[in-house]
Amino acid sequence: MPTYSEEKSNVVYPKEYRLLSLNFQRAIGSEEERVKEEVFNITGKSSGYNMEDACVVYNHVNRNWQYRYDKNAEFFFGASQTINSGYIGDCDDYSIVMSALLKSMGFNTRIVTTYNESYGHAYPELYIGDDKDTANRIMNYVAGRYPSAANIWYSERVLDDGQRTEYWLNFDWSGSNGYRHPGGEYFNGSSIIYYPNGLIEF
Repeated sequence: MPTYSEEKSNVVYPKEYRLLSLNFQRAIGSEEERVKEEVFNITGKSSGYNMEDACVVYNHVNRNWQYRYDKNAEFFFGASQTINSGYIGDCDDYSIVMSALLKSMGFNTRIVTTYNESYGHAYPELYIGDDKDTANRIMNYVAGRYPSAANIWYSERVLDDGQRTEYWLNFDWSGSNGYRHPGGEYFNGSSIIYYPNGLIEF
């Protein structure tokens, strides 16, 4: 699986977004040894992870996830706490747990919060490379693994220099969109993207 060196930002963002970013970082980074243990429990591996393992983790979390509405949108449970509770939580909790598990495996992720006229949502994305051939190979693997994957949804991030494009695969909870595979259709709304090192994109 491709990875990249995550960017840091010196931009001073509005307070509400800074706090949300810090809360995501704290929750994803909580009790990392417990998260590593869970990755081993799921995959049977402690290193050498690939897209197959990412799909195994996706399947495990989605199969066990129990949605529970959280009235306190300002507070996030740590990933290990949600794992220990039996994978119970809302879309924020799901995004945190999935990001923590994938991060522990050495993958790059980001969390997208999105809002429309009715309500808001959060979901994680998995970095699948900065060249289209690599991204296509990964998406073709997903399409071949899941018979229901008629379409694979991903997003593109064109970097400031315009010379490089990153590709990100939707890793949303299947219960929220009816899809049972990575790369399900995106929730439609206005989005804000949070990266692990504090970078925020509007």
